Amino acid sequence: MAGYARWQSFLAHLDGYARARNDPLRDGVSRMSAWLHWGHVSPLRIAREAAGRGGDGADKYLDELLVWRELAYAWCFHTRDAHDPECLPAWARSTLREHESDPRPLLPSWETLVHARTGDALWDACQRSLLRHGELHNNLRMTWGKALVGWTRDVEQAMERLADLNHRYALDGRDPASYGGLWWCLGLFDRPFQPEQRILGSVRPRPTREHARRLDVDRYAAKVDRPRHAPLRFQLGMGTVSTAKVAVIGAGLGGLACASALREQGLRVDVFDKARGFGGRTSTRRIEDGAVSVDHGAQYFTARDPRFRTRVASWIEDGVVAEWDARVVTLDQGRIGADPRPGPRLVGTPAMSALCRHLGARVGDVHFGARIVSVTRDDSSWSLHSETGARWDGYDFLVVALPAPQAAELVADADPEAGAFAAGVAMTPCLACWLVFDAPFDVPFDAAFCASGDDLGRPLAWAARNSSKPGRDRSRDVWVLHGTPAWSARLLEEDPAAAGLVLAEALARESGRTLPRIVAQGAHRWRYALPPTPAPQDHWFDAARGLALCGDWCGGPRVEGAWLSGCAAAGAVLRHLNLRRPS
Repeated sequence: MAGYARWQSFLAHLDGYARARNDPLRDGVSRMSAWLHWGHVSPLRIAREAAGRGGDGADKYLDELLVWRELAYAWCFHTRDAHDPECLPAWARSTLREHESDPRPLLPSWETLVHARTGDALWDACQRSLLRHGELHNNLRMTWGKALVGWTRDVEQAMERLADLNHRYALDGRDPASYGGLWWCLGLFDRPFQPEQRILGSVRPRPTREHARRLDVDRYAAKVDRPRHAPLRFQLGMGTVSTAKVAVIGAGLGGLACASALREQGLRVDVFDKARGFGGRTSTRRIEDGAVSVDHGAQYFTARDPRFRTRVASWIEDGVVAEWDARVVTLDQGRIGADPRPGPRLVGTPAMSALCRHLGARVGDVHFGARIVSVTRDDSSWSLHSETGARWDGYDFLVVALPAPQAAELVADADPEAGAFAAGVAMTPCLACWLVFDAPFDVPFDAAFCASGDDLGRPLAWAARNSSKPGRDRSRDVWVLHGTPAWSARLLEEDPAAAGLVLAEALARESGRTLPRIVAQGAHRWRYALPPTPAPQDHWFDAARGLALCGDWCGGPRVEGAWLSGCAAAGAVLRHLNLRRPS
C-alpha cells in the first residue's frame, strides 16, 4: 500500500528525524498524518517498528505519536464541544477576552485568507501549501495558526477560521490531532507567557516575521509552488517541467470560477472573451457619458448552496457584494401583489460586473476582444482560432464556458459527443432596455415581476429601479426592463431600441401609472438568456480529449448555478491530472 510505502521510506531515515523535523526545507518528517487519519496505516504497527529502530530519532517520533497524538485524541473524547471557546483553558479564555478590544492591524476576509493574499509572504506560502498540497509542515502550522488569531475579531472567529481553513484543505483535517495543534495556537496544552502581548495577551506568541528570519522564505515558497500535478507533456516524455496549460473561453461567472480555481492550483490559464471586459450576463453598461451604470443582464442573485453561501459571505466582507433591500412586488395590469419569491437578494457593488471583475483579478492572462470561431485538437493539445486569424496553441485542456448553443457550435467538429450534449439544451432570449427618467417614478416598489405568462400582448417580465441597488448613483432614476421569453423571441431580430419603447409602454400599463419623461434610453439583445430546462449534470468533461463544458445551463440556471458549474469543471480537470500523476 502507498501508506506503508511512505512509512518504509521514512523509517529508513528515522535516525535523522530529531535533527531535521523542524526544517520545512528538508524532507525530515514522516508525512503520515493523512494515512493515519483515514485509517490506511495502523499507528500500532508504526509505533512498534519505530521502537524497534531505537535512537534519538525514534524516541522523538514516538513522543509525537504516543504522547501528543494520544493527548489530543483523549482530549477530544472527553470534550463535549471542541468548537466552543469554553473548551480552552480558563487562563487562555480570560486573557484573549481581555485583549479583544486591541486594534487589529489586519482583518482579512475569508477569501483573502483562502487564496493566500494577505501580503505576509511566509503566511501566504503556508496557505498555498495547504491549498495546493493538502499539507502544512507542523513547525509552520503553529506560526500559520498564531497569525490567524491576530487576524480575527475574537476567539470565536479565530476558532472558526482555524478549523475551516485546516479542515477544508488539509488531508488530515478533522482529525483529533488537528484539534490539538489548532487549539494549541489559542493556549490548549500550553502555559501563560509573560509579558503579555497585544491581542494574544499571555498566550504564547509566534510572529511570522520572527519565523521568517530563520527560514529562507523564497526557497520555501518555491517548494510549495511547485506543480501539484505532473504536467501531461512531462508524463509523455517530452521533458518540460511546466505545469498543465488551460484555455477558458468565456469570461462570465462560470468561466472565471473555473479559471480562478485552476489558477490557484498553479496551472497556467488563459481566458478568452469576445467582449471588452468581464461579466457575461452579469455585465454592466455605462451610460450618461459613463456617469451612471446599468445592470442590463442578471438583476440579482441568491445563495442557497452552502458552498456558494460561504463564498458570498466573503464577497460581502470584501465589499464586492451587498444585499439589495428592495421592495419587490407582482404587477398584473394595475394590480400590485406580494413578492412571489421572498428572501435575500444579492447584487454586485457598485455594479453587477464587480463580481466578475473580482474573480478576474486572479485568473491569469485574459484576452478580451477575442472571438474564438474554431477549436482544433491534435494528438496532445488544443489550438484556438479567432475571427481575425489569430491563433493560440499548446493547451492541454480546453474549458468552454459559453451559452449552450454557442458551445455546441464551437466544439461539434472537435468533439461530436460534447457538441451533442450542449446542443440538447435550449436557451430562451431576452430583450432588455433601460430608461432614465427626468424625475423619480412614483411607485410603491423598487422591482416587480409581471404576471404576463406567454401573452404576447403583455411583453414585460421584469422591471427594476436600478438606482435603488446599493452602491449605485441615486441622482438619476434609472429603470431596467426585461421582456418575456416568448415576446423576446418574436422580436429578437427587430430593432432593440423600438422594442425598448414597447417595454416602457408595458411598464406604464402594468403599474397603472404614467411614466416620467424619458431623457435617455438604450436596449440590449440577450440572444441566450436562460435555459428553461438545464442539463441534469453540472458540467461536461471528456477526459480523453481534455475538454470541459460549463455554465448556467449545466445543473442549474442563474448566477449560483454558473459558479457551481465552473467549479465543477475545474474539479474535473484537477481530478484528471491527479489520476495521471506518475506513481
